[in-house]
Amino acid sequence: MIMKKYIIILVIVSFVSSCKESYDSNNEALLLEELNNIYGLNSNDLVINFSQKCLTANPYEIVSEKVTESFQEFHKTLTSGSIKGEDIRSTLINLLLSKLPYELTNLPQDGFTNTEGTIYSLISQSLASDNLETFITRTLWIEDVINRTPALSDLSKKRILVYCAALKSSAAFINEISKLSKPEETWEECFIRKQQDMGFFEGLACAASWPICLGAMAADCIIETQF
Repeated sequence: MIMKKYIIILVIVSFVSSCKESYDSNNEALLLEELNNIYGLNSNDLVINFSQKCLTANPYEIVSEKVTESFQEFHKTLTSGSIKGEDIRSTLINLLLSKLPYELTNLPQDGFTNTEGTIYSLISQSLASDNLETFITRTLWIEDVINRTPALSDLSKKRILVYCAALKSSAAFINEISKLSKPEETWEECFIRKQQDMGFFEGLACAASWPICLGAMAADCIIETQF
């Protein structure tokens, strides 16, 4: 009798687990469908649809503010001529790390999913193909979707939202400064190229340790373009 009850419990648990997996899978499919629809909009349609939305703010927007502060201080130091070579990379990374608490600059690297990796790929695609205004508009919408979705864990949401906040402000500052220079490859073009060159797993790792990853990219592009 006890064994029979045990078997019944196992069957129920197995059924519930399979339902949960199906439910999560369905949620992930709906999430990716919504994101792909957003990425399928051209800039005009994106603005029209975006203006009709009441979006949830990114709870980690402080990251954007501190990244901008870091880049401003970095650029001021850079133009003073007091840093060069490998010091360029360490200066920017250290600024990024110093502005925010550890829990926002070194995120756990566990629980990554294919869905999360796909989201980073979509963000990089937008950075490469959109102008800055369109990229930021699209990213703000993505942040709202990520905030609302039941398809991602809280940790995945945090990683994506922190990364979006950091990338938006990095891209905005680099875009603005790049307008002042005319090398063969601008700082902005180099930064976008490095984003595109990242593989699937590199993208996941970059999100988890974004100050080191984005800071190194931005600084290396300074060296490569001799900006």
